[in-house]
Formats: sequence, structure tokens, C-alpha cells
Amino acid sequence: MEIFHKLKATERNLLAAAKQEEFSIDFEDADGLTPLHYACQNNRLECIELLLFENGASLGISCDAGFRPKDLIHNPNVKEAIKKYFKRIDKAIEEMDQRDAPGTLSFK
Repeated sequence: MEIFHKLKATERNLLAAAKQEEFSIDFEDADGLTPLHYACQNNRLECIELLLFENGASLGISCDAGFRPKDLIHNPNVKEAIKKYFKRIDKAIEEMDQRDAPGTLSFK
């Protein structure tokens, strides 16, 4: 996992703890901000990819001020990564619908 090694030690520790289920990946601070809010706000593409693709973080959580993670993104490269994420999900759902059979999502 090359991306994981690019992260700061504190970011790696947070993600590792969440994976061990010490807390939810969508935990909120006193202001209702999640790790994904902070990653988006600080244009941390590597963190965003890990939170979304590897850990299933939610894009739908609004903080106390009413902002969702995507509302805090100002870097076009970060916006593009999130668009790719949704395209992958849409494609997998479309493939499932075409097969018209229950199954698991494939993100190939």
C-alpha cells in the first residue's frame, strides 16, 4: 500500500486505529468534523483516497456548520479523485443491474 507510506505518522496511526475498530472512521470532533472533512479541507489527496477507497468513509456527513466534506475542497485534483470514486461506484451498480442478479460490488 504505497499511499499509506506517504502519510504522516499521525495520519497512519489514526487510520490504523480505525481499522482495528477502536473507533468509527466517521468519528466527529466537537465541531462535527470527520477525518474526511479535515482531509478535504487540507487537500490531502492521499488521506482522502484511503478514507474513501480503503476505509469506506462517508461523504454525506455534515458538520455543525452544515458543510459536507466535498464542500471544503478547493483543489481541482482532489475534486477529480472524488469524481472517480463515484464513477467507480456507479459503474459497479450498473453492472449489477445489467446482470439482474444479487452480488457484490466490483471496483475493477
